[in-house]
This record gives sequence, C-alpha cells and structure tokens, in this order.
Amino acid sequence: MFPRLSLFVSSILQNRKQKKDFLKIESFLRNEQKSIDFLPLIAEPKKGTLIVKCDDIGDFLLWQQVIPFIKANADGPITFVGNSVIQPLIEAWFDFADHYIWIKKSKWDDDNYRMEIYKQLRLINAKVAFTPLFTRHFRMDDLMVYASNAETRFAWDRCHHPYFPQMSASDSLITNPIKSKDVLKLEYLRHIEFIERIYNIEIPHEVKPLFPNFTKYKTLIVFPAANTKSRWWNFKKYAQTIKAVSPLFDKVFLMGGPNAVEYAKQIEQAAKEPKLSNMVNQTELTELMAFIGEASVLLCPDTSAMHFSMLTATNTVVLSNGNNWQRFANYQPYVQSKFKIVFPSYFKPEPNKVKLNYSGAEIQAITVSQVVEAIKECVPN
Repeated sequence: MFPRLSLFVSSILQNRKQKKDFLKIESFLRNEQKSIDFLPLIAEPKKGTLIVKCDDIGDFLLWQQVIPFIKANADGPITFVGNSVIQPLIEAWFDFADHYIWIKKSKWDDDNYRMEIYKQLRLINAKVAFTPLFTRHFRMDDLMVYASNAETRFAWDRCHHPYFPQMSASDSLITNPIKSKDVLKLEYLRHIEFIERIYNIEIPHEVKPLFPNFTKYKTLIVFPAANTKSRWWNFKKYAQTIKAVSPLFDKVFLMGGPNAVEYAKQIEQAAKEPKLSNMVNQTELTELMAFIGEASVLLCPDTSAMHFSMLTATNTVVLSNGNNWQRFANYQPYVQSKFKIVFPSYFKPEPNKVKLNYSGAEIQAITVSQVVEAIKECVPN
C-alpha cells in the first residue's frame, strides 16, 4: 500500500504547486509580452520559417521523423531555435535548417539573456513561426515565437495542455492555435499530425527506425538514470537484475550522463559482475546512438535512451511508473522490434486514462523478477 499512499500525498502537493505555478507563469507572460512589444519593428518584407523547439534530447528524437516534410514544404530560409544540448545530434545526423540559434536553458531566468534572444528573433523577420510542443512551454518557446512577430504563429491549442489549459494569457502569443480530435496519441505520431495540419499534407502515421542496419551483438545496455529522481529504480535492484541476466549476454554496459556517475558506481559495486563495464559519462552523445544500435537489448526508464532504441530498432525494456505512458512510451503497437513496458504490479494501464501525478515510491514497486522476465523475452533467439 505504501506506493499508493505516497502517490496520494505527492498528488496533493503537486496539485498545490501547479496552482502556484499557474499564477507565476500567467504574471510572467503578461510582463514579458509588454517588454517584447517595445522591440522595434522590421520594415522589410517578412520571409522564411522560424521553428522553436527547446525541449530535451528524447523529445527531439521523437520529432526528427518530420524533418524531411518540413524541408519539403516550409518557406525558406528555415531558422531552428533549439536546446543547446541537442546541437551535437543536429550536426551529426539531422542538419536541416539554414540557420540555428542555440538556447542555454539554464540562463533563461536571466532578464538580459532573454531580451538578447528576443532581439535576435525579431531581426530574423520570419513570415511563419511555430512551436510543435503538445505540452506548450508558455514561458520559453511560446514567448520566442511571439518575439519573432511572424505574421502566422502556430502552436497546439492551450486546451490540450495537461496542466494549464486555462492559461488565457498565452492567447495573444499564437495567431493559429491547432486543435486535435485525438485526446491521447503517441507523441511521435502527434508531431506528424502537427506538420500535416500546418502544411495541409498527409504523412504515414508510423514509427520508422532511421538507423535499422546496425549489426547487433550480444550486449545489454543499462541506462539507469532519468531527468527526474522519481524514475530512478533502486541501485540494488539494477545490480540484482544484471547478475541474473548476465549469462544471456557477452557484455553489459552501464551508460548515462554526468547526473548518473555516483548512481552507476553504486550499481557497479553492488553487482560485482565481470561482464559489466561502467561507461557512464565516458561517451559523447553521438556515440550513444552506436552503443544502443549495436546492442541486442536496452534496459532503461522512460528517458531519451528509449527513443534512441526506437531509431535503431533495438529491443527495449522500459521501467515506468505509468505517468503519461501513452504519450511517450507506447511504442509496442508500432514497432517490429521487441518492446516491453514494466509497470508496478498494482498499476493497471488504461489506454484512455492519463496518469499525471507520480511519486518516487512507485518505480520501486517494480520487482527484479518482473524486469528479468521482460529482458528474457526481449533477447533475440
């Protein structure tokens, strides 16, 4: 019962925080719009397309399949505004725009930094601007679209926002809000729908691995960390799982970024497995694609590594507390590779019921035996 009680308490606290956040964001939007409105107008005719998408690595990987359709239909020149952490991915595999502006998200609360970005965007003088985030980032991406002063500004209608659908202060930021008939949809397919609606085209609603030709080896990649600690499974459980499945593999690699260094050391020391190599914080972002692509199985929480595995057709086991699983982790109906989501045993996934709240105790309710069984099912014959 503890995970359910923990979720109940966490939900109360999260709902209270959301009410406070709503008021803060609403006030921030109104003040920022006033500042942006003082920027000088550009006399020359507007031209080109501005795309603002400053979310994180996994969210970008979900979006990459629409890039060819943007290139084929968008008026040029195309300027892409993105999170600076994805710059290596753009340069290595997804370079498509004529110009790039890289945003350091950690600096967004700096008034001077924001204003300099707004000025850059105004000078671009784009005719069309859009932000494709289904959960709109009102205080960042939306404001940059507004600062561009583009004639046409697209975004998903705020009614779809899972936390702040009443954010009327955002209405003046967007000239063309887009409504969807589908309340729930895999985010990968949602991006396709958005581009279809903007350019009045049809795109196959399917998940395509862009890099399916990696040679697969008998390796297991364990990517244990996620952006939020509520999705970190206990290190002892990872260690027990690795020991249990190591006979199925020639090598096991621990991988991740700097946030997982100490966590990975705990897993490594607890596992004491000769086949295990700790590669956390020792690889470049672009190298992660190859490691996952050449693995036979990936084990991870709901995080960016999961989307790398979908690009490379790698069999995957995902640990999930059920939060928003339909949007970000429901790949199984759309891929030929094996894909298993492991939920806490008490959680009953309902396709049409969205779980928005969470607690750190939920992921711990997943058992080692559940994960071991899922990995065994994903090992190639």
